[in-house]
Parts: sequence; structure tokens; C-alpha cells
Amino acid sequence: MIITNSTEPISKNFTMNEFYSRSLNRPASHFLDDRLIVAVQHIRDTYGVPVKINSSFRTPEHQALLQSTNPFAAKNSYHCKGMALDITLSKLKEFQADLESKGIMYNWLRSHGISGIGLYETFVHIDTRKADMWYRDNYGQVQVWDKRSGSKKKIISNVLPLGKSVVPGLPPTDKAPGTPAQLEQATEEDSDKPAIWVWAVIGGLIYVFTRRKRR
Repeated sequence: MIITNSTEPISKNFTMNEFYSRSLNRPASHFLDDRLIVAVQHIRDTYGVPVKINSSFRTPEHQALLQSTNPFAAKNSYHCKGMALDITLSKLKEFQADLESKGIMYNWLRSHGISGIGLYETFVHIDTRKADMWYRDNYGQVQVWDKRSGSKKKIISNVLPLGKSVVPGLPPTDKAPGTPAQLEQATEEDSDKPAIWVWAVIGGLIYVFTRRKRR
């Protein structure tokens, strides 16, 4: 859908300008995935309280500014593609508890095209990223992360597709789809693969250790 700063209603409880970009240099109109609007309306209907859109489409300049002040801000954010929203509501903890436990709302969102879910202290991130991650559930590929303070989980346990490996270069898992694989692998918003430097460090340590043994 093409979004503008119009007060035109686009769902039962929302007008178009509520989804309009907050970027200072925002264009007169921009794309936003329709599935996000459907999802937000369903969240509004389910919890019965207003839902606020904190962040919608972002311009590249806006994202670059965020990167300069936040080391965890993604370079290729799905916000810049019109495929993500950050939302909050007064029943945020109830909403997040459902997402973390893969409850009714989680399953509804997943079945309606939401494939990226991030839990933060004061909001939830949802996006419609492509299905090209390692992790999956009954609806296909998904990435879910938890960045709330005090949380030990960087990524919520997901299910691995048969024959896929959590770590590139290691043997694939023998766990069939539907079998939980407990993952504690760190992840960042909009990042589908571990940072390259992690593998470089691991490779270097293995090389040094191997040479010492040979001596």
C-alpha cells in the first residue's frame, strides 16, 4: 500500500497518517506492506486497547543517523523497505508474553506473513522479511529476538529445518521439523546471519591451537 499523511481511514481503528513515516526528510508518499496494517488492526482487536506506531518507513538518512547513535541499529533495516513497524500498547507485557511463549497471537501473526519479531523494553518490532533465515516454525522461516534488559535470551528457541545447521560449516542437525532446538545464538535486529568477525576469531583460534599441537 502507498502511504501518505492523509487522515483517510484504512482499517476499522486506524487512519493512514498513523502509519506515515516519522523521518524528518520523509517523502510525500511511501510503500508499506499491507500485512503490517492487517496485523496491527488484529492486535488492536484482540487486546482492546489503542496501538501506537512508533516507527514505520525510514529514509536511508534517518537510518544512518540511528546507526551513528546506536551500535545495534541495522544498516539494512526492513524499516527502510516499508516492511517493518515498531509498535506499543498499554498491554505490552501481555502481548510480549504471548509472543515469547508462542501463544495464540504469535501463531496468528506468523500465519499472516509476520516473519520477524523483536521484543524490546518499550515496544515490539514486527516485519515481513523474506523467508531465508535458518530458523523455522510451523509457518516456515522466522527470526525472533529479545533485547529487553535483564533478558538472557538473545534469540527465542526456534525449530530447525531438517538437514540445516545452526553454524555454517558444521554438520547439519538431525532434528526433524517440529523438534525444538534450543538456541542461545546472539542476533541483532534485521541480521539473519552471525557477524563475519565471529567466525574469523574462531578460525584464528583453531589455527593457533592446531599449530601448537604440531610443535
